[in-house]
Parts: sequence; C-alpha cells; structure tokens
Amino acid sequence: MTLLNQDIEMIQRMEVDLATKAAEAFVAADVNALVYGVFSLDDLEDKIEDQLQRKVGIGVAYSGCSALEIDFNPKGSAAPGQGTAARMMAYRFLVVLAVPTEKGCLERYNGTKLLTVLRSRIHGSTVDGDVVARRWNFQKEEPNVGASTETMLYYSQVWQVALPLVGPSTN
Repeated sequence: MTLLNQDIEMIQRMEVDLATKAAEAFVAADVNALVYGVFSLDDLEDKIEDQLQRKVGIGVAYSGCSALEIDFNPKGSAAPGQGTAARMMAYRFLVVLAVPTEKGCLERYNGTKLLTVLRSRIHGSTVDGDVVARRWNFQKEEPNVGASTETMLYYSQVWQVALPLVGPSTN
C-alpha cells in the first residue's frame, strides 16, 4: 500500500474520504443529504439547484496546501548531499453545507446542528487507507452570509490533514 503523502492521487483520496465521512455523519444523524465533490460554492449551487428538493446539500472541495507554521522537523531542509528534505504541509479541504430555508430563516438552527454533527464525527478520524493513520483536524467554520439567499443558507467548515512533504536533496 502506498503512503498517503507519496500517492499522486492523495488529494482525490482525501477529498473522497472527507465526503464519505460527511455522508456517513448525516446518515447516522438521520439527515437526508446529497454529497458532491465540488470546486467552489458556485459549483455546489449549480449542482443542487435542480436536484436538492428540500434536502441538505454538501459540497467537499480541496482548498489548498501550505507549510505548517510550526515546523516539526527543523532539520528537514537538508543541505546538499545530506539526504532528503522534509517539511510538514497542511492540506486543507472545505465542506460547504447548503441548507434549504424559507422566510424567517428558522432552518438556520438545523444548519448549526449539522455543523456540530460533522465536527463531532470527523475531527480526529483517520484518512481511510492511510497506513500511518493521518487524522482529520477541524480548523474553522462560518456562515457564508454573502452567498446565502432567501431559499438557501450556506455554511462552511475547513478541515486539514498534516503530511510530510519529502524530496531528495540536490547537490
């Protein structure tokens, strides 16, 4: 089995894993939802407009990668001829909830409950198939007020997996 950080399909593997975990969390909470792999909030809107039929829509998207501020391997940037260079990287993913609503937005409480369901079911769980058992870490969540409409409330969560980026040193 390939280590997650050495798999050229690692982004896809993590996105599918997060989407699967979100779907399983909603099934366990008895919530009828549709889960999509998406690129953006607009992409989720396009997908759910005709298909949602008063169900909650969930979009999962890769949102980027950056070096962790705290380097757990300060000697990781190997000098030429001294082995490999390594740096811990944070791979971030966005989970967007689309919650159908009506006037008065009373459904916003359902949306916040669903955020709690996701947080409690996903945080600390391992990425499926990763032999090192890398874990999902919750980063933040927020309502997407600017994107919400009279018929749809949007909320987002950011999830992260830390993986080492390892490369050969060069001379």
